[in-house]
Amino acid sequence: MSKSTLLLQPAYSYTFQIKSFKSNRISCWYLFCLTKFLFTAIMENYNRMHKKIIYLTIVVMVITGCKNVQQGIFSKQSPHEEYLLKLEEAGIDNYKLGKIWVEAADKGLLDPVDVGIPFSEAIVFDWNKAPAASYKLFLREGQNLHVLVEPELFDTTHIFIDIFQYREDELIRVAFAEKDSLRHDYNIRRDGEYLVRIQPELMAQGLFTVYLFTNSSLNFPVPDKDFNSISSFFGDPRDGGRRFHEGVDVFAPRGTPALAVGPGRVTRTGTNRLGGKVIWVSDTDKEYNYYYAHLDSQLVRPGMRVNPGDTLGFIGNTGNAVTTPPHLHFGIYALGRRSIDPYVFFHQTEMQLIDSIQIKQLSGKWATTTAQKSNFRNAPAMDARVDTVLTANTPVFVKGISGEWLRVELPEGTGGFLHNSLVESFPAPIREYQSVTRQIIRTSPLSLAPAKGIIDSGETIPIYNEYNSWQLVLLGNEFGWIESES
Repeated sequence: MSKSTLLLQPAYSYTFQIKSFKSNRISCWYLFCLTKFLFTAIMENYNRMHKKIIYLTIVVMVITGCKNVQQGIFSKQSPHEEYLLKLEEAGIDNYKLGKIWVEAADKGLLDPVDVGIPFSEAIVFDWNKAPAASYKLFLREGQNLHVLVEPELFDTTHIFIDIFQYREDELIRVAFAEKDSLRHDYNIRRDGEYLVRIQPELMAQGLFTVYLFTNSSLNFPVPDKDFNSISSFFGDPRDGGRRFHEGVDVFAPRGTPALAVGPGRVTRTGTNRLGGKVIWVSDTDKEYNYYYAHLDSQLVRPGMRVNPGDTLGFIGNTGNAVTTPPHLHFGIYALGRRSIDPYVFFHQTEMQLIDSIQIKQLSGKWATTTAQKSNFRNAPAMDARVDTVLTANTPVFVKGISGEWLRVELPEGTGGFLHNSLVESFPAPIREYQSVTRQIIRTSPLSLAPAKGIIDSGETIPIYNEYNSWQLVLLGNEFGWIESES
């Protein structure tokens, strides 16, 4: 299946499920009423055993008939879905701005930007275009993804944060931020590609900074240490390569407490040849088993409940670690005894800050390319695909800033990324222009673009750039476009 097919189907299905929720809910209700009537009508003619069989059959029929709408009935709707339903009930989705908002939501699922972790971007949302920002990233089981959106002005604007996961040929929503929340944490349960979509409500406008980074999803098992203290890693060879290391080692003085990494129940304690004195703790919420080995002593016993930070025992060098300094061997096993790299659960990335000076100079403004050839890429990275090559003095609208990269839009609306060394503010006007007739200044060089001002006949204004039959002018402190009169 092609990439375009992979992404198109989930986006359409997502919107269709939302739009069809009301009618499906009614259909499901009618189906339930009908089956209830049939059940009541036939119960009088059957014995108890037959009644049980018929009852179970009808229940299965109802659940099966309604399973396509279980997201709307049996699962909590996301604030984004609730907002879209309100737009539909008010009929706003039939108007231009409403349609643009829905299309932007779908485009966010179709055309995300590939990024790594950590990532941050200061991005301008323009109410005329009802945009959505979406990011595609690879995450590993055990990571805790943190999404944070900071508006430049802390007002009452609603921001919708949704997290999706790619599963074969589907795009499944797995998490969302609560209403009025500007952040969300999500524990990754399986390796794979994920999509984060950020979309403000209709008519929202301004500068927003998006942060994507990871926190540790478990407490560290040794006090006053973190993932940087791990000295022997998952997958390292053991016994001359005959087996591999199914955990991580953290060296600490003998008698240092070994701590519970999360809530759980002690399932086993004992002694074995490799691990010496060991403790097993089951985390039923995450369906993981935590393994502590080479302990000097154990304080807990099977059946005990533990909380994060509780002391389970003390670090030593029992088992096959008698020839090494005291250390804790810590392992994580999923159901079926599949071992998982604990480092991922403890690792965290720092939030990337953005140069505030650069934001003020370029974000939300028209600028120009400076190099004879500028690679216009589909993502903010040097190895990202080059979609086209721009020539010098090409006007671009700076929509966002991420590190050394600028998210820009060409005059006709094509979006992409340029390295910041290739773009600068307009140094000076190329000439003066005196309007012959009264003209409309527009936000972009398109005849249907929104108006942002008027030039009266005979008025003289500076021209900074030209694009096809359009001229970029400065009126006060704002750039805009006028169509050539000649």
